Amino acid sequence: MKTLVSSTMIGLALLLSGCSDQQARDYALKIHDILEDYQNQIKHNLDSEQLAYEKLAGIYVTEKHRDVFESLSSERISRTGALSAALVEGRIQASAVSEDLQKYASEDFDRVQKIYAEEMDAASSYEKALNSLTASAKKASDLSKILSELGKPPNLVQRGEALSSWAQEFQKEDSLQSCLQIQSAYNVA
Repeated sequence: MKTLVSSTMIGLALLLSGCSDQQARDYALKIHDILEDYQNQIKHNLDSEQLAYEKLAGIYVTEKHRDVFESLSSERISRTGALSAALVEGRIQASAVSEDLQKYASEDFDRVQKIYAEEMDAASSYEKALNSLTASAKKASDLSKILSELGKPPNLVQRGEALSSWAQEFQKEDSLQSCLQIQSAYNVA
């Protein structure tokens, strides 16, 4: 987006410096049309991303949870069976069962916490992508408005204000030059 805006502005500046007002307005309108197409593409991409996210987010979360919790449930059942068998057979003491359960509970918690953190990171990166597309759309819209205004011929009020401003600047510069001439003549004499 930066390169598009930069190249558009540079091209516009170069062409405006060497062409008539009408040519500049025509060029601005052509660039405006190109920019509107680009805006539509960005909007389409934004809408597509939003729709895809909404559609797939629920499925992804459900499947991820099912995958994780089914594997955790299976592991819990197998550990419970192994610990029960070892306790019944006398291979371990009751105090050792408590230690194993505490260790497993900690591992279980860490895995679940990691999964939730991954989900939060995925949502955050999606939001960043949407924000980037939204910012690009805003920049394109702003530039499009500027080019649209440049494409319009100036009205008489604007021309009058520009002429008045130029006249004031000319008068200031003329007064300054007169003062400098008087000062120069005074310094010579």
